[in-house]
Amino acid sequence: MPDDSPESIDLDRLPDSVLTHAADVVWVLVEDEVVLYHVPTSTSHVLNPSAGLLWRCVDGQSTLHEILVDVADIYEVDVDQLTAQVTPVVAEWIDADLVVGQLVSAAPAPAPTQHAANEAWERLPDPPNQ
Repeated sequence: MPDDSPESIDLDRLPDSVLTHAADVVWVLVEDEVVLYHVPTSTSHVLNPSAGLLWRCVDGQSTLHEILVDVADIYEVDVDQLTAQVTPVVAEWIDADLVVGQLVSAAPAPAPTQHAANEAWERLPDPPNQ
């Protein structure tokens, strides 16, 4: 079984992860705090307003870095400082099974294939008759 402790999570690569709320976590916004309930362990977590904002930004599509760039821009803070403060918190969320992270592949997209102009025309379908 892999070691999921926060110490074993690569904090340097965490910003390149897309985070998703764990399926067995329910949450509610109470005034300016977010309250989480982890069903399997019957554990509640109360997030302060800053952590609650981060929780609400987790959308299963954006990387942590993309989220932090937006938050740093809104609050006019340095994104590197924010990242250093936030990644240990997110590592704790992963360790507590509150979120699931998937590292985004760093592989570059393949270069587009170039075809001769006449090949492109040959592949176009005939327009419908009117």
